[in-house]
Amino acid sequence: MSADVQSGNESASLTWITDGTVAGAVAAVLSGIPSTAIALARGDDPLEATAAAGSILVSDESGKLLRLAAAVPVHAALSIGWGVILSALLPRRSTIEWGAAAGLCIAA
Repeated sequence: MSADVQSGNESASLTWITDGTVAGAVAAVLSGIPSTAIALARGDDPLEATAAAGSILVSDESGKLLRLAAAVPVHAALSIGWGVILSALLPRRSTIEWGAAAGLCIAA
């Protein structure tokens, strides 16, 4: 657990929450690039993975447009949630390296 979380300092807590929210938002935007590129290279539907995420909130039988719309809050909540968790737990040094390693572990 990072020293900021352990300290109990309110402004330090706001820092890691803000940092985690920003990191999660960036991850939410960028994390779809690899799967989209692979789907396009294979000739598959690049939105299929997004629609699958939407099926967490609505049934698989729902229309694709509804599943795509449902995917937005699901993806945002997961990305921002992980961002805040990682911001609280990972060391404040070598943040890119630690964040990349954690991201690979989450994706595995």
